[in-house]
Amino acid sequence: MIEKLKVHFRRSAKTLVVLTAGILLLSSCIDVNEDITISADGSGVVKLAYRIARVVIDLPRAENTSVAFPLPTDPAEFESLVQNAPGLTLQDFTLTNEAATLGANATIQFTGVEALNAAFTNSVSQGFTYLSTPSRTTFTQRIYQGNSAGVDQQTLDLVKSLFGDYKLVFSLHAPRAIQSVNIGSTSSNETTATYSTTIPDIIQSKTPVIWEVSW
Repeated sequence: MIEKLKVHFRRSAKTLVVLTAGILLLSSCIDVNEDITISADGSGVVKLAYRIARVVIDLPRAENTSVAFPLPTDPAEFESLVQNAPGLTLQDFTLTNEAATLGANATIQFTGVEALNAAFTNSVSQGFTYLSTPSRTTFTQRIYQGNSAGVDQQTLDLVKSLFGDYKLVFSLHAPRAIQSVNIGSTSSNETTATYSTTIPDIIQSKTPVIWEVSW
């Protein structure tokens, strides 16, 4: 069954590469947990836990294509990525190496949300924005750029078979009570917003998926 899925996966390579390339910051790593804590001055810390399916890593080589994963799994590459982005400091980095996946856990300090764009945003669009006024602060993150053409059922079934249990989980801890979120939910103490989705669900969106949190 797995070998049949791999063959189908290779046949659908171009479609899947377009889909995964459109998911900004981490998402093309397939499974992501992003936890951001923001202080009142806009600085903060982001904790990332991500894994890449080995079948996805091997596909570009087999198809002679190129897929740029937004987060490297090599400590030296990751450190270089952060060091070359002003306003970011790598505090911790550990690899996770499993039979079917390769990934890492990282903790990064940032002087401002915009600093994350230099290192982790796809060139298609800006991934993060941060707008603050005396009465309201709004954080946005473009998670997926959308696919106006939609996803055919055959490709969707394949993605569900391979990545049905892979999730994208985004959490943000604000310095004061959250006033609104456009998608997701807030905690009982109203200072944490969370948005969770799956790869099969998000790739069906024909319009950009943008997470917006205001406090």
